[in-house]
Amino acid sequence: MEQKTCRKVVCRRCGSEVQRERRLRKEYPYHCPECDENMYSFECTEMWMSDGSVEAETPVITRD
Repeated sequence: MEQKTCRKVVCRRCGSEVQRERRLRKEYPYHCPECDENMYSFECTEMWMSDGSVEAETPVITRD
C-alpha cells in the first residue's frame, strides 16, 4: 500500500493550521484564524504528514 504525504503549515504559537493570504503584502503570506493575526513565514512551521502521523517539522521557507 502506498503512503500519502501531505504538507500542512501551522502557527508556532497555537498549533492551528494557517491559511495562505494572497491579498496582503508579501511580508504576510499567512493568516492564523485562531490567533486572528497575519503572520510572517518565520512565525509558522511546516509539517509533513504521512497517513495521519507527523514525519517532520521544519521552518517555512518562502521563495519570491
